[in-house]
Amino acid sequence: MCSNGTWNPPGVSSTTSAPAPGGAPAPIPAKAGCTGTDPYARLPNVIGSCVSGSWIPVPREAGVSSASASIPPPLPPPPVGITMNPAVKFQTINGWEASLPSSLTSASAMTEAQWSSLLDLAVNEMGVNRLRLDVASGTEGPNGTGYAIVNDNADPNVIDPAGFNWTTLDQRIDRVILPWRQRVLARQETPYINLQYVDKANSSFEHYANPQEYAEFMVAVFQHLRTKYGFVPDAIEVIHQPNEVNGWRTPANIANVILATAARLQAAGFGVPDFIGPSTSTAGAASTFIDQINAVPAAMALVKEIGYHRSGGTTALPNDISNIALRGTQLGKRTAMLEYRADPAAPTSGPNYAMLHEDLSVGRSSVWQQGVLADKNSCVGQWTRLNNGAAELCPTSKLTRQYTKYVRPGASRVQATGNSTFEPLAFVNADGRHVVVVKAATGGAISISGLPPGVYGVYSTESGGANVTTNWSNVTVAPGQPVSARIPSAGVITVYKR
Repeated sequence: MCSNGTWNPPGVSSTTSAPAPGGAPAPIPAKAGCTGTDPYARLPNVIGSCVSGSWIPVPREAGVSSASASIPPPLPPPPVGITMNPAVKFQTINGWEASLPSSLTSASAMTEAQWSSLLDLAVNEMGVNRLRLDVASGTEGPNGTGYAIVNDNADPNVIDPAGFNWTTLDQRIDRVILPWRQRVLARQETPYINLQYVDKANSSFEHYANPQEYAEFMVAVFQHLRTKYGFVPDAIEVIHQPNEVNGWRTPANIANVILATAARLQAAGFGVPDFIGPSTSTAGAASTFIDQINAVPAAMALVKEIGYHRSGGTTALPNDISNIALRGTQLGKRTAMLEYRADPAAPTSGPNYAMLHEDLSVGRSSVWQQGVLADKNSCVGQWTRLNNGAAELCPTSKLTRQYTKYVRPGASRVQATGNSTFEPLAFVNADGRHVVVVKAATGGAISISGLPPGVYGVYSTESGGANVTTNWSNVTVAPGQPVSARIPSAGVITVYKR
């Protein structure tokens, strides 16, 4: 019956309570969301259940009071289907790159045990197989540091050994390159060294204006490394951020030094390295440089990797990155995100897994650099650091590790479909092992089809707070069977063939 605007069972009004018949229980206080007491509690065959803030009658079960009755909880949503299709291939992964500390003071202040532990984490946990070795233009000159070039002599075809100072370069190799290289080789992988030339164009004599002198500089570096260390760089990143350096802003100058250097290295008995360019400070600036270097076809033929930096950070437009991917596909070149300029005062401003996912998917990057290999305490763009004297992964690295640890050089990225909440990237390593990495905007279940039979490991890292990583139980997959997995909250989950 309706009383005072409220529906109640017969005999019960909104202002009076009928006596409980036959010793029926007293009215039960309201549950959260419903007002008043259960109006059905006094009826013999039904009780009240609070649903969406209103009381509704439900059958009374033997021994169940209105205080404990409830509607069964809703079933969890079905798992999101992810389909892997290895027949459709995209880029081939060349590796995961780190830069060297800008100053060796931090590395030198660590004990050998601390430094060794950091390198172990970087190589074995993060999978860093590439290092960027910076060489300053001022290495040609008496100081060996800075960017003030002093030409060794007036003849670019004759190297004066006394005209170069290798002190800083050797310190970087001794402290970082050598122990890192040993660890990569121990994993039966090939270490890749990217020699990056850095110049500020503040000298009266400049290499960009003298391509044969730039070539002589590189021959001198290669000869020094081969003589002293027994190896040479795999690549030359021609110039660091040319769009910010006078003289190097002209892409034709980059093309000219590439041509001169390749010829001189071959004449000196070296193979032609992978040339990397343009390495502009922002993704948006890269396409114009690429197009103008391509105007010198012989130079573009020597470029193996289209490098770009993300000093624009998260504001980099996806169109800028997709334009780079398009040029890489058209020209048959790898693409590579090789630097992100973070704010040292803002620990969360560094590169992150969302950028990595975008660079791999939209930019089709074959190479990705998170930042400095290791640091004494900072974690902005670093891979690893010391925390109270103990080596650890930086918080961001726990999430990027979901991509880098099991996706190894030579892996092909292949097609994988999901949805906007669970975005997959799939890879087939050179040894045939499959890996699926899913960026999850929320927690939930996934079901991955298209994986070959075998035993798969599953682990996830949640993106909130401490970035907790969980190793889940292995999953054995029969032919045609999907892999089911779940991530508790937003983050990244990885399924990999053991």
